[in-house]
Amino acid sequence: MVVISVSVEILHSCLDFIFPPACPVCGGTHDPHRLICPGCIEAIAEQAHGYNPSGRHLSDIDHISVLLPYDGTCRALVHALKYHGMKSLGPILGGFMAEKTLKAGTLPGEAWVVPVPLHPSKLNDRGYNQSERLAAGFSVHSGLPVHTDLVARTRRTETQTALGQEDRVRNVSDAFRYTGPRPLGGRPVIIIDDVMTTGSTLSECARVLRNGGAGSIWACVVATPDPGSD
Repeated sequence: MVVISVSVEILHSCLDFIFPPACPVCGGTHDPHRLICPGCIEAIAEQAHGYNPSGRHLSDIDHISVLLPYDGTCRALVHALKYHGMKSLGPILGGFMAEKTLKAGTLPGEAWVVPVPLHPSKLNDRGYNQSERLAAGFSVHSGLPVHTDLVARTRRTETQTALGQEDRVRNVSDAFRYTGPRPLGGRPVIIIDDVMTTGSTLSECARVLRNGGAGSIWACVVATPDPGSD
């Protein structure tokens, strides 16, 4: 078994040398140990630092932090993470999300990080939850613990992409429930997701967390497109 594992690693290393991996943003080749090329990393950090979207107000959510505008670069990153199996992008983007939120100076040290859950059947189809991957990076950078046992998705909803605003709200209504082992007792929580369009999914998660005893609730997302664009 060890011999096979080593052989596979050697094969992957040889393939990376012969066919260097392409950066998901610019498509250029780079060091195979870096998922995103250094130039694009620098550009993403600069763009995130200067991006301050207009205020959004969502039910049951006290603070919202958005990393990037939903432009071509961000769309390529989100789609690579969600649909093309590049789950290692999650911790990278999650780290950026934490850095930006911490710089804003609004996060309490006792907050818990809660990724938006997938329905078990969709999790089985995709193989991983992209929000959990984002939350992992957020946790490493912020030092705040991730809790995946507080909210569960109770039914498989339609994808929000093709739905209008009212249909999105109906689609996720009562689709989550609080599953924590005990009430949260006023503990602040940070909900992590990839894209916030109407915010209906985040609001529904926040509602069940509030019912579970959460205090202040933050929503931290990679991007916010114009409604109906994704």
